[in-house]
Amino acid sequence: MNNKRLGNDFEKKYAEILRKKGYWVTFLSPKQHIGSQPCDLIAIKEDKPMLIDCKTCNTHLFPISRIEENQRQAFKRYTECRNTKFILAIKYNKKIYEIDMKNIDFSQKNIDLEGR
Repeated sequence: MNNKRLGNDFEKKYAEILRKKGYWVTFLSPKQHIGSQPCDLIAIKEDKPMLIDCKTCNTHLFPISRIEENQRQAFKRYTECRNTKFILAIKYNKKIYEIDMKNIDFSQKNIDLEGR
């Protein structure tokens, strides 16, 4: 299975997990002119929005470089608008790690998923 398919399958699975927790969830589609979007999902529960970017990883060290510049800029602008939850959901080894973007040290090269 290719990486795009793995990523899309995980996005759908994670959206369903959120729906079961009572969130309203929708997918963001890539912009045609740039081929990307700031995140994969928007979820809202009790008037509290959450942006989610879903990633799959085949090693316990998730490369921070996989968080694209447009995603970093979206996180910055999102928090400037006084929103708080922008989650990186990483699937590794059949487990899902939910990492709030505000807790990521972007000066590091990797996030050690097993050390969480």
